[in-house]
Amino acid sequence: MFGRAKQEAQPLTITVKQALELSGLGLTKLYELINSGELETVFVGRRRLITYRSLSRRLLPGTAPEAPRGRGRPRKSPNLSK
Repeated sequence: MFGRAKQEAQPLTITVKQALELSGLGLTKLYELINSGELETVFVGRRRLITYRSLSRRLLPGTAPEAPRGRGRPRKSPNLSK
């Protein structure tokens, strides 16, 4: 154990204020992400807490959710061999 660095424990949840400070996002954008379901929240009494896992998953490179796919059938490519 002496050769290994201690891994810093991460919190399970953070407050909205802490999420603003950690992410650099604005209040409006943060609530947009909450309302769209991209950030998971829990209520303890009246207090809203954001799960640290959902915030880090949303903001860390390579872990962002995939872009939504288009709806319906794909368009036919134009016939160029006339």
